[in-house]
Amino acid sequence: MKFMLPPPRRPGALRPAALLAGLALLLACLLPLASCSSGQQLLYSVADGDRTCQVYGKNGRPGRIAVCQGSTQIWETKVKVEKSLGALGGDYGFAVLDLNFDGRNDLKIAVAAAGDQRTERVFLQTEDGSYEESDLFAGLYTLGTNPEEQAVFSFTQSYQHEDAVGDYPESYITTDTTTGYVWKDGTLAPYRRISLTYYSADDIYCLSVSDFNELLGEFLDPDDKWLSRQEYSQTDFSFLYYFR
Repeated sequence: MKFMLPPPRRPGALRPAALLAGLALLLACLLPLASCSSGQQLLYSVADGDRTCQVYGKNGRPGRIAVCQGSTQIWETKVKVEKSLGALGGDYGFAVLDLNFDGRNDLKIAVAAAGDQRTERVFLQTEDGSYEESDLFAGLYTLGTNPEEQAVFSFTQSYQHEDAVGDYPESYITTDTTTGYVWKDGTLAPYRRISLTYYSADDIYCLSVSDFNELLGEFLDPDDKWLSRQEYSQTDFSFLYYFR
């Protein structure tokens, strides 16, 4: 039996199988590098420890959230955002914060807005480091936290127009409200509500504070303080507008 040696290869030449294997290896190495930057334009990015949380989109409109460790994407989700939302100060309504105080940072992003009131989607970080969308915040808006008190805040706005009647010109009433919640048995329980109402007809403000009564299951009658325009300008409302 005669053994035939393969023909000698030219220097630097690769067999087709070896060439394909090399290309596959190269692609496998490049994919993690591209996974966090491919597709849509990077609109906003924020660091979270060894992770980078990013918002991608087109024409300034977010369409995807991605989370990367190093150059490797570990999680992503698509988001649908109202066209009129805009950049919202440059962060597109995206934030990284611990909303359930379990020591793991969560994600939220605004998908609609009416004035300062923002409708948001929330993604809680799981024990394995991934994220899951949560419905525990349904009905809450413009979310914020106070880690020291382990409280979650929700901000809402309302506007009421009053038509002119007789000698009374048209007017309006605006109300800004922040409601505080704490976690109890895995759900958010309200504990305090603070409202600032402006009456344009009288050019006066009313600051109201009300505590939640668990036995009655409702907020108690508020304590009201009336403020002139001058008193309003001299009052610190950072507790009400925590998100600014």
